Amino acid sequence: MRGWIEIDTAKVLSYVDSRQFTENQKRIPELHQQLHSKTGLGNDFLGWLDLPASITPNAISILEDLAQDFRSSSSSFVHLGIGGSYLGARSAIEFYQTYQPAISNPLIIHFAGIDLSPASIYNLFKYLDDKDICLNVISKSGSTLETSVAFDLCLQYMKKRYISQDLKKRIIITTDPCQGALLQFAQESGFRTLPINTDIGGRYSVLTAVGLFPMAVMGLPIHSLIKGATQAQHDLSNVTNSANTYALLRQSLPVKQFMIEAFATFEPSLRYFTEWWKQLFGESLGKDYKGLFPVDIHYSTDLHAHGQYLQEGRRILLETFLTIDSLPKHLSAIRQSGKSTSLSMLNEQAMKATMAAHSEGGLPCLSLSMKDTSLFALGYLYYFMMKACAMSGYLSGVNPFNQPGVEKYKAYMRQQTQTRKRISSVQ
Repeated sequence: MRGWIEIDTAKVLSYVDSRQFTENQKRIPELHQQLHSKTGLGNDFLGWLDLPASITPNAISILEDLAQDFRSSSSSFVHLGIGGSYLGARSAIEFYQTYQPAISNPLIIHFAGIDLSPASIYNLFKYLDDKDICLNVISKSGSTLETSVAFDLCLQYMKKRYISQDLKKRIIITTDPCQGALLQFAQESGFRTLPINTDIGGRYSVLTAVGLFPMAVMGLPIHSLIKGATQAQHDLSNVTNSANTYALLRQSLPVKQFMIEAFATFEPSLRYFTEWWKQLFGESLGKDYKGLFPVDIHYSTDLHAHGQYLQEGRRILLETFLTIDSLPKHLSAIRQSGKSTSLSMLNEQAMKATMAAHSEGGLPCLSLSMKDTSLFALGYLYYFMMKACAMSGYLSGVNPFNQPGVEKYKAYMRQQTQTRKRISSVQ
């Protein structure tokens, strides 16, 4: 019986540094133990590790009841958050809605606070002018610039349309449960709050209220996602598992040659999953001048953009393919010119041809396949990737749970905005 995530290593093994591979393989049991005993690097941010099995039916019911409140009063759901505060939710929503065309949901979701473009917020308000709105703002610290700016503007906009009591029903703030400017503001304003676990970083938060609440608002059966992640937690607790194998292989390529990991998929439903993966691996592993640079590639479209480079360009990257074994039957075939054509078979053949060509051209190609399009499988995949990312960090000797580089540019951004405020006050 096939597992929920299968890994095919046939087209990558010949590229690994055999000495590095052997050394890393010997270290896997010790590092696996460090992770699970919570004695390794960044152990104060390992709340995600045992989270799935600890989510109770009551916790799910609370989120679903709040979600129902939003759905019953609004036609548009505005989700404010950047990075891990939105990518997990967006990836699950877009994945689910692709394969559930019969599911009707009166809500349309808008992701905002992900950039500082004035056109983005202007066009959002223009669209929302005749719509009933609900708003979820997500920030652990409350000081994330993009989210803070968008929330200030959205709050001003909503105050013009709703009285204070209505605002309290239409706005939920997801933030640190113990401290922070956003928590204080929510308490002073009487807004409902949801907690962001203090021992879970943003890019590992997809299975917390950060990811689960917006999924529930959009009608996703979040219990299925949690069950999949719980199964992964159980399966990947053994030292010999596919997540550790993925980490081992990607950390055993010759570091002076291979500098990029191209994460490729032939399914548009996984576009935002690859965005989520890109942040998870980039922010977790790009430290101390180490790490593969993560990029996402979307086939077959990008065969007409990057295909030539991948085939005959510099041999500097690992190409990891993510596929889905079984698609829903109603998507598998179409009628054309009186004949039945299997699109799923055609797509699979295109994937196999691409992998064969790139492998023949000298690229190490790794294949990961998820079992089907269920939320169970997606929940399993989220946990699989977080586990593999953590082990990749431990293998390379970096803390996969902090982001000192991000904090540095944020400090400069805060400095710039404070300077502008001082200039404005003088003028």
